[in-house]
Amino acid sequence: MYGTNRCREIRKLVDDGIDPKAELERRRLAEVEEREAQGRREREERATALYEDLSRLYLESVMNQTTRTEIARLLEKDARPVLKGKRVTEITPSDIRAVLGRPRKRGAKRVERMLHCYLHAAFAFAKEEQELDGMLFPLSENPVAAVKKPDEGMTPRDRVLSQGEISTLWNALETDSERISPFTGGAIRLMLLTGQRLQEILRARWDQVNFGEGVWLFSRDQTKTERPHQLPVTATMEQVFKAIPRVGSMVFPHARNAEAPMPYRTITQAIDRLRARHELAPFTARDLRRTCTTHWARIEIQPSVRFQLQN
Repeated sequence: MYGTNRCREIRKLVDDGIDPKAELERRRLAEVEEREAQGRREREERATALYEDLSRLYLESVMNQTTRTEIARLLEKDARPVLKGKRVTEITPSDIRAVLGRPRKRGAKRVERMLHCYLHAAFAFAKEEQELDGMLFPLSENPVAAVKKPDEGMTPRDRVLSQGEISTLWNALETDSERISPFTGGAIRLMLLTGQRLQEILRARWDQVNFGEGVWLFSRDQTKTERPHQLPVTATMEQVFKAIPRVGSMVFPHARNAEAPMPYRTITQAIDRLRARHELAPFTARDLRRTCTTHWARIEIQPSVRFQLQN
């Protein structure tokens, strides 16, 4: 039996020229569709990945071990405290600004810029895939894209030290020898002499340096290009190596573990202190590699040779 209200509703449909049976069936189907849509939304909500899932899967996609370690360190220190436990669809440009604000407050401009790059790449990776490892990444927009990329501050990307600046830096390593460890000084000197990547230099082992044959070897897992590499050891390079104490298998050991490499930031911090004390314009470890390339070209070393030397 229909209740009074339902009878009135049917009567009104008839008065309006609407087939009550067809209308009630339409409403029933609409209710079913709404329940199914709500169920899908709830399942999608449960399946939508968290920030931790995004960072883990993105790191797994980075092939180079050195780069992967660096990204993981930056994300753990500055991104995770802000984004932990959030679903990827809940992360907003305001959240990204909060992440970038952490290194900015410390004056770490390079970290701020690299975090922007890595987070942008992580969200772009997930947005393209949409579903990974059984989890959903239903992203319509990349939240990092709405945040202005931090500028590079005072250090231009084409920074090359002049011959005078190279001389000042080399002499500074001598005059400041009581302030700078022989490991740190040796690493900076070898960057100036060889133009190699700092991370590759810091992972050097003593068994890779052969003074008898005059060769310095780099293994496949040591290089950014994942290709084995070798360099000739000049007389000046040999002097630099022999001034470095041997305390383990690593040429540049970690202060707390002689079998682990010295951290990248140990060198970058030393460079900043040297630069400030000796009034050199801002430069980074990467600029020393570019400086070698530029001055090798100036003295007419052929491009093919330069490229081979720098792997």
